[in-house]
Order: sequence, then C-alpha cells, then structure tokens
Amino acid sequence: MTECAYPSNTPLTGYSYGCRCARCKGANNAYQRDYSKTYHRTYTPRPRTPPPRTSAADRVMRRVVINGGGCWIWQGATSANGYGVIRGDTGRQLTSPHRVMLEHRLGPIAAGLHVDHLCTARRCCNPDHLEAVTPVENDRRARARLTA
Repeated sequence: MTECAYPSNTPLTGYSYGCRCARCKGANNAYQRDYSKTYHRTYTPRPRTPPPRTSAADRVMRRVVINGGGCWIWQGATSANGYGVIRGDTGRQLTSPHRVMLEHRLGPIAAGLHVDHLCTARRCCNPDHLEAVTPVENDRRARARLTA
C-alpha cells in the first residue's frame, strides 16, 4: 500500500489544500470544490421571465403587405390549402390571421361561423374584406364565385 503523494495538509502550488493523486481521485479536494462553485455559479440556468407577448393582431400587421387592391396580403406561414397560419394570443393554438384581424375589429366571432373573404384572396387579412358567415352561406358564396 502506497502513501498518498499529496497529503491533505500539504499546500499545492496554485491550489488550496487537498490531494490530487490517482489513488484519492481528488476526494475532498478543495480545488474541485472551488471549481464546482464557480462552475455552478456561472452555468446554472437562472429562472427567466419571458418577454411580454405582443398581441396577435400586432404580429399579423408586421407580416402583411398592402397590395394595389387594398388587400393586406399575409407574408407568413400558410397551410396546405393556402390560408395563413399564426399562433393566437395564448401562444399555443394555431389560428388564421384573417380571423385574428376580424376578431380584433369586431370582437369575438360566434362559435360555428366561418370568415368569408369578400375579395376571394385567401391570404388577405384586411377586415374590410372579411365577413363572418355561416358555413352554408360561405359554401354558397364559394360556389357562386366558381360559376360566375
């Protein structure tokens, strides 16, 4: 059995008291304790408060371009059927930007109503070009536009 080359009461150059030999593996090593304190003080994640979330209507307005016809064309993400997609005010559920803008202008839209684009542009978010209608009326208008 060999003796420890650096007994715990012998000062090491540049370090606090403690053993750094292979046999002790730095057990109760003041150097490692100091390093651990510094590491955890520097790299432990701090609880952060999230930045205040802007309203969905403000986020929509940052991503629209106004064309010559008065349409506010959505420049953000779109769904497979061509309508815009954005996260709502809660930040969890996806919604459409045209619905967000109509609700911003008129207040909550009644359950079961669809938003009809009077200008027929699916990415248009201008509330003047939108109207809340029943699904039957929305379908009737869509068929009338196709046959006209």
